[in-house]
Amino acid sequence: NVTVLGDNDYPTPAISSAKLSDSGSSIVITFDTDTNRANIVDLNFPCALIFFFKGVHSTYCNWISSAIVKADFNPSNISDSLFPMPGDEVGLKACNLTSVLCSGSSACPQIKVALEVEGTRVLPPDHPIRPTVLLNVPGSLSTCDSLLVDASMSTGAGGRRWLSVKWDAEMFALDRNEPATMLLEILKRSGDDISKAITIPQLQAAKYILSLTVTNQFGQSNSQSVYFEVVDQSSSLLLTFSILSPPIVVMTPKDALRLYASITPSLCAKNNIDTRYAWRVLDSTFGPVVISDRSGDKTSFALDPFSLRPQTIYTVEFTVTSSESYTQSVAVHVLDGDVVIVITGGYNRFIQRTDALIIDASSSYDENNPSAAAASSDSTLKCQWSCEYVDYESYGQVCDPLVNTISTILQLSLIHI
Repeated sequence: NVTVLGDNDYPTPAISSAKLSDSGSSIVITFDTDTNRANIVDLNFPCALIFFFKGVHSTYCNWISSAIVKADFNPSNISDSLFPMPGDEVGLKACNLTSVLCSGSSACPQIKVALEVEGTRVLPPDHPIRPTVLLNVPGSLSTCDSLLVDASMSTGAGGRRWLSVKWDAEMFALDRNEPATMLLEILKRSGDDISKAITIPQLQAAKYILSLTVTNQFGQSNSQSVYFEVVDQSSSLLLTFSILSPPIVVMTPKDALRLYASITPSLCAKNNIDTRYAWRVLDSTFGPVVISDRSGDKTSFALDPFSLRPQTIYTVEFTVTSSESYTQSVAVHVLDGDVVIVITGGYNRFIQRTDALIIDASSSYDENNPSAAAASSDSTLKCQWSCEYVDYESYGQVCDPLVNTISTILQLSLIHI
């Protein structure tokens, strides 16, 4: 479409698109041309000054550029049911001062004030956020204690209520398994609200598997299952304990590992219980690994960086023992680290043709093995250099014969280039 305008006539800016961010916590509104930013100089301003959309009166905007506005939702101010969703309308209010930008920061000589017309429809995120479910329950507890189910640290709802929250629970007792009916009934009473921990009265002695599946308003789902045991109050275990961690921890060798255990005396516990705590690490063959715990505290476990091998799955167990032993564990997945290239002096140089060029990469290192620095005599790192011209006349041509070396230090005499 081509519209021919008069010398002093200028088009009215229009919203070309409005798209939810991947997290769902904001909308990016784009105009079809640069604007005068509605003469707004504040960094943040009420979106209701120039826009209309669901929840606009509790939403603040900021100009990313002269043609792009970001509207951030504040869930503490309004009900999440008022947040815009894909397909909802976003438009310009009547009598706002948004006009096309002619030059510099001045508005056009003839200001066109946008009228309130049918707005554009909100587009869904390009990559909708996927939920992360963090379900925390004790590993073991007594029949005289209440169970605390905490999924409040789960993320990925995009600042809105969950579209669906589904609980599932099974109990295993006396060589049979059956639905944990009472547990499920109490959990389902909370509906789609998992923002607070849920207390379950005393459960019967059995082993349980509890699962939670959440789906956000963008149709993305995720699940987590946890195992716990309820023991009879006549048992020697008279406390409730758990490892405060997701069931799977993902890390690289350069990361430190720290785990904590929560231990609470049972309501039916007696004083002066002789209880011992122990941590241990098993490798993927379930063989014990001798590793020094640096925490200095029996209820926490700490490993220094580079204590674990890459491409290995470990199991870290926490065991509580009185006359019997009870154990909870987490899986630790150690991924490959990166090879980090370090060029001494930076990555851009300006030198004369008569100067020697020295590029030193001897400080490069392997994140899987800190002792294998490129400069060390027994390093497993090998260097390969390449060279390419980027000037106009020789663009794209290779100059590799000049850098034919596996040394970590490259020295060139540019007089030959």
